[in-house]
Amino acid sequence: MSTFRIAELAVPADPSATPSWAAQGWHDVGVEHMRDALGHDDFIDPAASLVASHADQRHEVSVVLLALAPTAASGLPLVPATTPDRADDAPGRATDVLGYCRLSMPVKDNTHLVHVDLAVRPGLRRRGIGTMLWRAAESRTRAAGRTVVSGWTTHVAEAADGDPDALVPPTGVGRLRAADTPARFLRGRGFTLVQTTRHSMLALPLPDAAAAAWRAEAEQAAGEDYRLVQWRDRTPEKWLDAVAVLQARMSTDAPRGGLDLRAAVWDAQRVRETDEQITRTGDGYVLTAAEHVPTGQLAAFTQIMTPGHRAAMAFQYNTLVRADHRGRRLGLLVKAANLQLLPPPTRPCAACTPGTRGRTPTCSRSTSASGSPGPAPRGSGSAGSADAQPARSWGTCSANQSSASSTTASIRSRTPCRAPSTTSRRVGAGTRGSPSRVSAVSSASSSAPP
Repeated sequence: MSTFRIAELAVPADPSATPSWAAQGWHDVGVEHMRDALGHDDFIDPAASLVASHADQRHEVSVVLLALAPTAASGLPLVPATTPDRADDAPGRATDVLGYCRLSMPVKDNTHLVHVDLAVRPGLRRRGIGTMLWRAAESRTRAAGRTVVSGWTTHVAEAADGDPDALVPPTGVGRLRAADTPARFLRGRGFTLVQTTRHSMLALPLPDAAAAAWRAEAEQAAGEDYRLVQWRDRTPEKWLDAVAVLQARMSTDAPRGGLDLRAAVWDAQRVRETDEQITRTGDGYVLTAAEHVPTGQLAAFTQIMTPGHRAAMAFQYNTLVRADHRGRRLGLLVKAANLQLLPPPTRPCAACTPGTRGRTPTCSRSTSASGSPGPAPRGSGSAGSADAQPARSWGTCSANQSSASSTTASIRSRTPCRAPSTTSRRVGAGTRGSPSRVSAVSSASSSAPP
């Protein structure tokens, strides 16, 4: 393919409408990208969920740039995200979307930052599509006055211990192969590795005795000053303010490596709106928190997301233990109790990679590769003037198919995280009887020009 062009996906007025050919293409590119990288597409939400997320601009400005075949939506700089029906006379097809770059820009905090998610169909790489998408994203970044760019990439293995060209973050933990396509692409555009995060998996359902034993162990360490509170999908009014405090602390209490991530702004209304958005995209969650009885404050919490389109898996999401309550096994306590609250799968996965139906249900989680819990990288680098080169940061997710992996970036886990706090991003499930799947996430920054 010799020519293509960049168009922007319109922000839909009705987020519940049928996804357009362009939105479906955005989804399909993500599926192809993740299946090529990890052999599964567990990271990818349905097209309808992507559209609903794109429509909600209250806390993050979402910009979706699409690389289109030259015949698609000819002359249209803006293509629709939804359509009342899938008419035969639509100006394009999902296959006309060759790649995408989504920019997410916080509105109420971290207004120096833009997070980018860029992917190109595997069969169309090395043709300049990713470069053109990046140039368009960089232009939008400058126009928005943002000075830091962060992103994530996906890899299948760590660099060997003896690899002299391995990329190692400043933390000294986690190694990426410099020759990997994502790393090469980003380094060529001024990005530098700054932090790694590991992903682990827990096969479900758990034996009842396992979670009960972990919980009992943690309860003994925590003592009588703490009691558990739990809910599903919607935060009780009583706890809205307390959850807002914990969510805000996620951006300051967890290790960030060299990431330029600043304090997030949360209040009760944002907690409500986040719950509403989760419901709107068809997902749910279970949440367990530890209340400090003498003060009535929430000292810790953990949240597991339950995707509506895949009942066979769940994603460990945010977890935090407040710094002044650490050392009492509260992280283990809330995680064990939340696993007990997790509903059993009610149907098989409906959108698995071919050949993986009947996979073992799993719950996935992530912690920093240094062994202490860390946040998902959202940005790094030094600030500059609005017309200067933005600082760049990136993160990576890697999977290792070896059943006896010695990687330092991640390992499969059949016990909950024993660290006092942890922050999570979505990772996928393993197949029944498959070797360990290992993933790592890293991030980078640089103010150097490409």
